[in-house]
Amino acid sequence: MEDIDYASGADYLGFVIGIEDSFRSLTPQEAAPLFRKAARTARTVAVVKSTDMDFLAGVCSILRPDYVQLQLEADPLLIKNLGDSLGAGIIALVDPSEGAAERAKALSGAADMVHTDTVVGGRTGGTGRTHNWAISRSVRDAVYPSAMMLSGGLNRLNLREAVRAVDPAVVDVSSGVEREGWKSRELVSEFIGIAGE
Repeated sequence: MEDIDYASGADYLGFVIGIEDSFRSLTPQEAAPLFRKAARTARTVAVVKSTDMDFLAGVCSILRPDYVQLQLEADPLLIKNLGDSLGAGIIALVDPSEGAAERAKALSGAADMVHTDTVVGGRTGGTGRTHNWAISRSVRDAVYPSAMMLSGGLNRLNLREAVRAVDPAVVDVSSGVEREGWKSRELVSEFIGIAGE
């Protein structure tokens, strides 16, 4: 719970829910007290790697997140249906590879926000690796004025450069503010300060 205190000043606070290959993953029941505390100061985000309606409905029923962030790509119709059914905004993943801008444009009418995140061996989220920010910029330009979130390998050392290159509405960080797998108060605070410049 003190990780939330570290994030004072963040606009969004996300928690990994039900992603088996992530050591950060929580069950909805484990995450519930964190969501309640986080909701006092920020918009809450359930980070998931599933489009199963029953699973997502359960997550939303227990956690009442402001947003559900998908860590897998999905088609625009499914994204729209999820948004209409779940009572939460949808943050849709766009793999920053060839054709990303076109895929993002197709999603922008269905999702509340799109995000790019580095894909490593089919895995997204928490990889600690950056990607070609020029592709993310093309995604941002394709969906503008809709919101775009930049994820993937961000940290206090590269955040300014990433923001200059991409101009995202939101930046997302996880491993970039950790030491030995735990959130660092110092790194979180410094990252939030830079993001707020």
